[in-house]
Amino acid sequence: MVDLASAFARMDERESTTTMTIALFPPSGFSASCFAGAFARAMTNAGARALAVDVPGRLGVRGDAPGSLVEFARACAREVDDALREDEEVFYFGHSSGAWMAYEAARAARRRPRKAYVSGARAPCLAHWSNDLDVENPQLSVIEDTEVFWEAFFKRYGINALLTNATRRTMLSSLRNDFRMSESYEPSGMSAGCAITAIGTRGDGRYDASQLAMWRNHAVEYAEQWFDAPSGVSPHRVAIEAPLEIAEFIARDMISSLPL
Repeated sequence: MVDLASAFARMDERESTTTMTIALFPPSGFSASCFAGAFARAMTNAGARALAVDVPGRLGVRGDAPGSLVEFARACAREVDDALREDEEVFYFGHSSGAWMAYEAARAARRRPRKAYVSGARAPCLAHWSNDLDVENPQLSVIEDTEVFWEAFFKRYGINALLTNATRRTMLSSLRNDFRMSESYEPSGMSAGCAITAIGTRGDGRYDASQLAMWRNHAVEYAEQWFDAPSGVSPHRVAIEAPLEIAEFIARDMISSLPL
């Protein structure tokens, strides 16, 4: 069992005034802090309380790394359920592998989210690594040679100047575990039990339009929204590195989704 006593980072404390909570699931290699800044501000400005997931075992996060994406997501769902007030509406957002976590958490939640926003990932029915568009290295977790691993990683995700040699050495083990977890992911079922909006960025090589559209098979109601990457930002990292447009879209959509 995953101990989630400190797995959630609360990004604002306005519990007495908010009517919405959004749970945020980060991609492989990232902690909850990736949602600080523009993303968290957009949620706060919309009157939403943001709860961001810290995955144990990642850089700077205490605890043993989870072995199963599904089991970890179920534990997260319990944490979200316990944090909610009776009058709150709940939404989920996840990017990349975090999209699959958000989906599995939605399936497991006692309080099903009004909507799950899933960004930068092919649909769960296509989760098997054989469907990865990276046909050269569809399983990064099995690459033992460190230099070959990073070459494959940067070829897939683009060069990231923040990943210095020292940072790479520090996070290599946890990043490999993240890939093991996502590359072994098998969906627990074929419906999230809620509405889903799938978010794509044009030019993102981690999925194609048909793979994103397959999320409709997992949704009670389905919508799709596409964005363009700002100059100089890798399309796959827009939701993390330049999230304002995506975050403001989600904030507006959350408000419009509330019952009258």
